[in-house]
Amino acid sequence: MKKHAWVYYVVMMLVLSACGQVKDGAEYLSKESEVKEYEDGKLSSILESFDVVPLETDDDCLIGRVTSVKKRGGRYFVMSDMKNLHVFDAGGHFLFKVSNEGKGPGEYSQLCDFEVDDRNIYLLDSKKMHLFDLNGKYLKTMPLEASPRTIRLVEGGFLAFMDEAVDGNILAFLDKEGKVLQTALKDEESVRLVRWTAWPEWKEGCYVYQVTNSKSLYEFDVKSRSFRTLDITDHPNALSAVEYAETRKNNRNQREMIGMIFDGLCSSSSQLFWVTIEKGDITAYVYDKASDVVRSFPWADMEDDVAFVKGTFIMYGGGCNSDDEYLLSYMDADQLKEAVEGRSGAYEAVYAKLKNVTEDHNPVIVRMKFR
Repeated sequence: MKKHAWVYYVVMMLVLSACGQVKDGAEYLSKESEVKEYEDGKLSSILESFDVVPLETDDDCLIGRVTSVKKRGGRYFVMSDMKNLHVFDAGGHFLFKVSNEGKGPGEYSQLCDFEVDDRNIYLLDSKKMHLFDLNGKYLKTMPLEASPRTIRLVEGGFLAFMDEAVDGNILAFLDKEGKVLQTALKDEESVRLVRWTAWPEWKEGCYVYQVTNSKSLYEFDVKSRSFRTLDITDHPNALSAVEYAETRKNNRNQREMIGMIFDGLCSSSSQLFWVTIEKGDITAYVYDKASDVVRSFPWADMEDDVAFVKGTFIMYGGGCNSDDEYLLSYMDADQLKEAVEGRSGAYEAVYAKLKNVTEDHNPVIVRMKFR
């Protein structure tokens, strides 16, 4: 991975107030006129807390190209190379891994995604779900009525984005037996420009899927077991899915596109983090669930005196989500080592955890919460 790439790219999305709230006759999640700005120009001043967790590194637990990181029940689950799932405790100590390529019981051709509850690990392999216990022991394989690419475990089943349409749609709610109960989002070219999505729960029982890099969302309400459409914002320059697809045909450089786009997402139990890009200007947003307040800061004007936090969430936050109050991401060891070299001050105790990290070290978990 190229050094310093993390200071460039972006992560986006997700926000705000009540589930399905209607404002001024239009359905959306945030009202631009109500967004508050962080006043201080240093990242350290707007962080309530942050921490790093170096993951144990030896021959038995080397991690390849990371696809997704999730924190569940005090453990970190790291999927890599579309075939391995490494499991670490809260301190970063290696527990076990699942790496079962093959065609036998409990084996898979590739891992598309995974989920975890208080009893099982669910490994997604196209039209099959492999169940393991929380110690990595294989339990059973369950056929699915669909071919999901990504999943999110919710009450009563799984939310899924599908590679193959069902009833002409590419979003679905499946029960825990793999049966399709609901579908949404018509399969067409404009919605196929997808990125990894973690199906964040932005309000209790309400999960959202972002359509491409646009303002367009599909919300799933667990209580009613139904999908509906929403917009992220009421900003007049924000692009819909169709508008984004048309704009992208003429210009693939997101910094030069006409209109506001949204990229990626990062969520925790307490906050949502996203960015927007408009004519090269990047703005970061933080939604605090408890206070129901959205705050923002201009990306270029915010001094990253924490050395690496800002960049790592831009680059990798979109494939991560956490069940605790910290936003979750990770950083490659070679980038991290250079970013923190010579740093001290308020976060010296955090930097001290990195003194033994080398270029060959596993990725380092980064956790933070905004004020």
